[in-house]
Amino acid sequence: MSKKFDAKFFVKKRKQKYPRNKFFSYKSEKRIEKNFNYKDFRNSESYSTSFIRCSFFGTLFNKSTFRYCNFTESVFSGITFINCNFRGCKFINAIFDNCVFKNCKLNKSSFKGADFINCYFDGTGLKSFPQLNLDHNKMKLKDSKNVPVGIIDDFRVRYQGTNVEKFIDKSNIYRLMKIATVAKIDEVFKELSSNTHIATIKFSHVLKTLQNLYKL
Repeated sequence: MSKKFDAKFFVKKRKQKYPRNKFFSYKSEKRIEKNFNYKDFRNSESYSTSFIRCSFFGTLFNKSTFRYCNFTESVFSGITFINCNFRGCKFINAIFDNCVFKNCKLNKSSFKGADFINCYFDGTGLKSFPQLNLDHNKMKLKDSKNVPVGIIDDFRVRYQGTNVEKFIDKSNIYRLMKIATVAKIDEVFKELSSNTHIATIKFSHVLKTLQNLYKL
């Protein structure tokens, strides 16, 4: 089993390609108004469960399956969804703040009244949800290739050997430059690099620090 997964929560049975998350998997349960900040939903499988008005900040979502779950009025902040299946889920009046969807399935899902703030989609289509009236061209990460190389190199040199180093790539810097100046981003990196309690910086850490420092 991969060292990235806690053996207490992740179980790999014979013939399974990856370990299943038994701790954050739910079936027909009510998890209403719960705080799931920084929880690990990777490889979890939930069915017909209510996550109404829940908070998801810095939560890990990778190969997560949610079938016919209800996320009405839930708030997702700084989340990256990777290879997730949200078939038949309800996201009515939900808020997605600075989130990324990579290769996700949204078949038969409902996003009525949902609000997408600085969100991006890669390999995930929202064209089947015309009622959202979204500008799909502005919600793709393809333009991240236009981030000046000098900015990336400068950050990498400045924060080499710190917990910020692995976070620095074109995609993350592009997303940050949409909401803050390079100077503000640098101040946030300084703040986080001095925090020895955070071994690996995630977008949620940067987003929260930006909000705290500059009231964004």
